[in-house]
Amino acid sequence: MKESFFKKYAAPEAWNYPGYFWIINAKMELPEMLEQLRDMAAHGARSVCLHPAPRFRANTFTSMEPDYLSPEYTQIIARLVEECRRLDMNYYFYDEGGYPSGSACGRVYRSDPERFVRQYVVPDGPDNYKIIKENVSPSTPAPLPNIIAPGAVETFIKLTHDALYKAIGKKHFGKTIRFAFTDEVEMPKCGPHKLGWTSDFPEVFRRKKGYDIEPYLAKIANSNNDVNRCSPLMEIKLDYVDVMADLMVERYLLPLRDWCRKHNILSGGHFAGEESWYNAVIYGYGHIMRSLRAMDFPGVDAIWRQVYPGQRLHPFPKLASSVANQSGRREVLGELFALYGACSPDCMKGVIDYMLVCGVNRFVFSNIPMRNTDLTISSSRPKFGPSDPLWKYFNGLHEYTARTSYLMSQGKPVVDTALFFDHRSLWLCQTEAVAASERAIRIGLRLQETQRDFDYVDDDVLETAKVRKGRLVIGKMSYANLIVPRFSRMTKKAEARMEEFRKKGVRILDTETLDVIPPTVEVLPATWKIQATCRDFGSGVKGYFVVNTSETQVKCRLTVPEERSAAVSDAMTGKIYPMDAVNGSWEWTFAPFESRWFFFGLPETELSPMPMQPGEEVKQLTSWSMAPALRYDFKVHNIEKVVCNEKKQRIKPGDWRSVLGEKFSGDAVYTTRFTLSPREAATVKFIDLGKVNYAAEVKLNGKQIGFSMLSPFCFAVQDALKTGSNTLEVTVTNTLANTLSGEDTVEAWKKEFGRTGAFEDRQRDFETESLESGLFGPVTLRASLDK
Repeated sequence: MKESFFKKYAAPEAWNYPGYFWIINAKMELPEMLEQLRDMAAHGARSVCLHPAPRFRANTFTSMEPDYLSPEYTQIIARLVEECRRLDMNYYFYDEGGYPSGSACGRVYRSDPERFVRQYVVPDGPDNYKIIKENVSPSTPAPLPNIIAPGAVETFIKLTHDALYKAIGKKHFGKTIRFAFTDEVEMPKCGPHKLGWTSDFPEVFRRKKGYDIEPYLAKIANSNNDVNRCSPLMEIKLDYVDVMADLMVERYLLPLRDWCRKHNILSGGHFAGEESWYNAVIYGYGHIMRSLRAMDFPGVDAIWRQVYPGQRLHPFPKLASSVANQSGRREVLGELFALYGACSPDCMKGVIDYMLVCGVNRFVFSNIPMRNTDLTISSSRPKFGPSDPLWKYFNGLHEYTARTSYLMSQGKPVVDTALFFDHRSLWLCQTEAVAASERAIRIGLRLQETQRDFDYVDDDVLETAKVRKGRLVIGKMSYANLIVPRFSRMTKKAEARMEEFRKKGVRILDTETLDVIPPTVEVLPATWKIQATCRDFGSGVKGYFVVNTSETQVKCRLTVPEERSAAVSDAMTGKIYPMDAVNGSWEWTFAPFESRWFFFGLPETELSPMPMQPGEEVKQLTSWSMAPALRYDFKVHNIEKVVCNEKKQRIKPGDWRSVLGEKFSGDAVYTTRFTLSPREAATVKFIDLGKVNYAAEVKLNGKQIGFSMLSPFCFAVQDALKTGSNTLEVTVTNTLANTLSGEDTVEAWKKEFGRTGAFEDRQRDFETESLESGLFGPVTLRASLDK
């Protein structure tokens, strides 16, 4: 382990920091954009993923100019990249105007419509089929090309990558620009009575599978995707999808990867519907693990609250991290928060922690709009940046994420179990796909919730896997256990290897025998709320990342197979402290959504003295006054900040809506005065605010002692406390959800634009959970634990 390893943990470099989709939806005024970049940097957002938003769909509200990929556009991008270099920011190389990637905002299709039009096989009567071409209206803003047509990706690269590279310049690639981001690319999709196609598919299919597909196309197309495991068409349907999946890799992903490697950056991105496994064929990404394997920087996204600790979890992020682990790649991408609505900071951290414990370690959050024009606020929330009341608090979350992301990209993952991902069942009829999907999710969650970490494997890697010393070796990883769920459909080649694996000592299990697998971390009493992963950092040092995925406190005993000295880290500060553990066993009480790194074998030189911990209550503060300070008001085209000049009023801790109204978003200042005897003043070491919705700045006798949007809201009084009279001032900030609540907001959008954003109803439903606001307490003065 290098001497600087944990110094980099305390102060990570820029590319470890989360970035934001920066939605370019208005005229690109360079001074304004430079100021926005500087604001991001000042708030610890040290990565940025500029996301052009020209009119790429008929219902897109945007006034972006100059034209996407025009010389004027690329010159502005070059200047912004240079500013990122100056600010020591990481710039993601996003490759599309809008999404999905591959079209250059319609320019690929329009360069040769006959060659790049999307094609499909459809029924032509009960026993025949025909090839049709997608009907593209002249008014379609950005027609999608057939990205598996010969020459399509080369045209895309020439129009997009080469043009931007020429404008930006070689010097920034591999430095300020490290990662490329291709977004939700799709082949011509399969659907009811429809199969994706390309002109040379028959020749490619014959070369790969050794027989002709044409005699079977009518039956497959007429089957309405109802081919099941009992159908004589099953193997032919699977062969068809398999060849389409190959074309996605060979004709899109690998050429992109080749370009990126040639230009010293990592190819990355994600696919639509990674979590909707039962729709694997419909989403048009082919074979999900094969496609992810064709990236240097594989990723997933979590939108719609598909992952939301305390409510719903899904193991799909492990598809990308498994591929990365087996390929020896350090970085795994996660795009987060689009259409989550304005959610609480603790839940945001909970989502990040779940992705981290799944192995995802680089993040792009959605989104910061260039301007809140038109229907921007309604289109996809949360909206981060200056229009978010909580934005001033985000430095802490950014630093926490950067530190933990850094650790999750160092060393080597310690994973003893491989779980077979049954993608072939997902390629059959909807009934088969839904059953296989539910089975896979259930098994993955069971492993996670019993603290048994795992990687996914598929037919592709099992066909070529080796066995060494009784362990299944796949790329850079080796596994003692291979779980093959019942009813799985393997390729004949992969299935033939199972007996060989058994004979050579690999333990092959089904879902009824999972308890024989030792947990990554033993947790007693047993609970589904805790998840864990382990990394070997070399030089005898291991780290265990343990996460409470629930909204409740969890008190437990943790045990790991370690005998070396123990330490625990506070990733909010980057400090590492000594910890008492006997034979790798210790007790810990996890706060809601709390996560911790536990280390074994760290040299003492890396450790800091253990700080004081809050102890028993000395006094409760119950007499408060409150006044609003800064209000964020909804306007149809913007969020307006209004300084408040209202008098303080007496208030009890609780939901401030009864005083400030349902639609108040912003800051309110709570004030109390209290008196301490000399003995009390000497005893009190902490102020604990209790429950806060959702952020607080704390000043004691005029000195700031706390500034956070993440619980627990317990702060050391430092030297600000005194004998006699003291004044405590707590500025509480809530989310943007309140000012956007109410039917009057919806009616205002409809009156101005004739509609709301497409997903407004769903976002508003999410945001009902975030309306409760204020200082709830109880607010207490506390001694230190050792007093």
